[in-house]
Amino acid sequence: MNPKKTLLIFTIIVSILFSLYIHKNEIKYDPKLTDAHHSFIDDSEHENIKVLNQGKKNTPLKAGFEEIGRLQAEKVHDWLRQSPSSSMRLAQYAITAFGDSGELVVFSGIGGTPQSNIQRWSNQFKNTPDPNTSLNWDLKNNDLNKKFVYLEGTFIKSDMRKNRVLEEMENYSLLAAIVTGSHEPYYFKMTGPTALIKSQKNTFESFIESLIEI
Repeated sequence: MNPKKTLLIFTIIVSILFSLYIHKNEIKYDPKLTDAHHSFIDDSEHENIKVLNQGKKNTPLKAGFEEIGRLQAEKVHDWLRQSPSSSMRLAQYAITAFGDSGELVVFSGIGGTPQSNIQRWSNQFKNTPDPNTSLNWDLKNNDLNKKFVYLEGTFIKSDMRKNRVLEEMENYSLLAAIVTGSHEPYYFKMTGPTALIKSQKNTFESFIESLIEI
């Protein structure tokens, strides 16, 4: 046989075998293996937010409860759970009452300590919130530490990426809880007109109190 034809046939056979080898190994690739490695994207809430605490559930979901990351909480039927508007949010709820609207958002992976984040929230108000209306209290149950924060005043809505003020919102409040256990802290942050937030205080406390790890 012509040496050139022999070499050509050999090259073709080797190419086919190599292609089959690559194809076989690609089939073994499981995209689920990359779930634990999330890309970091800026969010208007905090530039260092990361998506954390989204591990696999290993405890059955209780009746009437819903999953939030590695936690489950008793559902509040008056709150409308929505698809998060940012990939950095674990959960998001729309809250309405008395013709007013507010929201509850849940984050995990915010840089800084719980206390530094409380100070950052305080700085989002035009003037230092009145200490007579600002509240901090703690709760420990279900093997979770839960710190509550309440602030009210003129809230400064800003675009943190562009470092500019969008709106000053008078008679506004922030009601939040920082929840820690065997995981990164979760930050539950509710904001809205003061009348609405005050009307939700007991419901919010019960919601946070119901949280358990899964």
